[in-house]
Amino acid sequence: MSAEITSPKRAYRSELRARQAGETRQAVLDAAARLFAEHGYGSTSLADIARAAEVSVETVKLMGPKRELLLAAHEQAFAGTEGQESMLTREATRAVLAITDNTAFLEATVDLLANSLAASARLWRAFTSAADADPAIAASLAALVERRRADTRAAIEIFGERGMLEPGADREALTDIFVYVVAPEGYMHFVGASGWSTEAYRAWVLQAMRSFIVRGA
Repeated sequence: MSAEITSPKRAYRSELRARQAGETRQAVLDAAARLFAEHGYGSTSLADIARAAEVSVETVKLMGPKRELLLAAHEQAFAGTEGQESMLTREATRAVLAITDNTAFLEATVDLLANSLAASARLWRAFTSAADADPAIAASLAALVERRRADTRAAIEIFGERGMLEPGADREALTDIFVYVVAPEGYMHFVGASGWSTEAYRAWVLQAMRSFIVRGA
């Protein structure tokens, strides 16, 4: 029995449909992120998201329940793409990890985190508020917090491998400090409530990292 040969035209159409589906999903998640951040989770309907994304409500429904859109929208806002894999495996993070100079590496790390928080902090506030009323969202939030701590602990190990930690430093304590320094709530306090620019916040994080976590960078 001869193997079926896929025609170039069929392959092109398949690739085109996949690309269009990906673009539609990204548009829906962008719209969801904006509306959740501006109006809150409870006050945003699937119809609102569909209207903002310029798609049908049925199209939005096919992408999953609203709580799943909230998680995916946050992942996309914070990391640039949705997905629950480690931040350390993302393309942007891999580019930072490839930097050999420790000072440039630390600055690029802070840049990456500050930009991620700038894109996602208001959505994080909607996420945590929704978790108070929805056990399923609370479970997703808890899992996200656990993944974020695991990524932070791995980052501390990388700092250690690069000789950026004091000898004998308590790495669990440093993880606690790192998580606190770059918490979304901190970003919202400085930039949202106190009126700092993202650049001023970035400078504060860099100073805090040098004061409490790393050395020689």
